[in-house]
Amino acid sequence: MSVLDHFTDDDLLEELVRRRNSAKPDYQPARFCDECMYFRTWDGKGSLPESYNPCAKKHRMEFHAPATYDQINDFGYYRTICTDRQERPQ
Repeated sequence: MSVLDHFTDDDLLEELVRRRNSAKPDYQPARFCDECMYFRTWDGKGSLPESYNPCAKKHRMEFHAPATYDQINDFGYYRTICTDRQERPQ
């Protein structure tokens, strides 16, 4: 019998959500979405529509903003896990 058998699936899922929501705000993503071939930048024509999603696969992304001015190059959209990610060719 595993230690986890003492908990329901709902208990375990709630714990995962609690841990994710209490993560440190200074978390630095390992890879940003703009390095993926499915990332689309806004072409600047007209105003940005509310439905605009930079991901061609329509994934929900998080945005990382630097905590200090020292980290000004470390910002942008990211996903912690993305099965569709393909590195942009150099």
